[in-house]
Amino acid sequence: MTILIALIPMIGWGLMPVVARKNQSNTYETMLGTTFIVLFMTTLLFLWNGYSYSFSVFSLCMLSGVFWGFGQLFQFEALNYMAVSEAMPISNGSQLLFTTITSGLLLNEWLTVTQAIQSLLCLAIIVGGIYQINKGNMEKKTDSVIKATLMILVSSLSLTLYVSITNYFEISGSLVFFPQALGMTVTSAVIAFSQKKATIRAPYVVKNWLTGILWLMANISIFYSIQLIGLGLAYSISQLAVIVSVVGGIFILGEKKDGAEARNLKIGSMLMIIGIIALGLNK
Repeated sequence: MTILIALIPMIGWGLMPVVARKNQSNTYETMLGTTFIVLFMTTLLFLWNGYSYSFSVFSLCMLSGVFWGFGQLFQFEALNYMAVSEAMPISNGSQLLFTTITSGLLLNEWLTVTQAIQSLLCLAIIVGGIYQINKGNMEKKTDSVIKATLMILVSSLSLTLYVSITNYFEISGSLVFFPQALGMTVTSAVIAFSQKKATIRAPYVVKNWLTGILWLMANISIFYSIQLIGLGLAYSISQLAVIVSVVGGIFILGEKKDGAEARNLKIGSMLMIIGIIALGLNK
């Protein structure tokens, strides 16, 4: 059962960017649609369970949601410059890099020097896979590729903080969801409505209800997984979402790959899978 729970984020987070692009909504419509449904569902959960919060716990959980808001902003923006099957390996890999280092150094999940070295070697394999997948783009070094890559790295750092902060302060999973969703929604709304040139179309906001459900499904399961098996291992397993994103980008969004690109994608994906599995086994 623990493994099944740990695998749910792979599906939810893997499909989320695919569905978001399929909806053809802009970044702000996607964020609003996602967070509105998440806030609605977590409010029901909050009312059902009748949780009470201290100011510090509520604030930290909200801050987690704020980090998510900025993380998703940059991730969705990056998808305007790079295909899902190219962007998400960078996103998943860099999140895994930041989260593994965070869990090892700050959460003391590296018990020995040997374990730390092995984890870093696994990360090197994952980074190699990311480079292989995006080899063509990296060699071109166009403005759009550089811009998208920088956005993804900022996004990954923010998303690492979103998933790490509550774990660092040992706040249990079920307490996190409502104030976190509130932080997500407020941040998304402030970002969206502060953009004077942005067009917010209500039908496209509504279309992203499934994006919200997918994210909520992944989020709830990842926080429970963290409690069961630790941040490092739970997040390692969740980042197998890269497989879902790559496959979804090609078969659902119709992202075309020529011979060299297809070969690089296969080799890079295999390297990432090997690295992620090895990293998980090293926990």
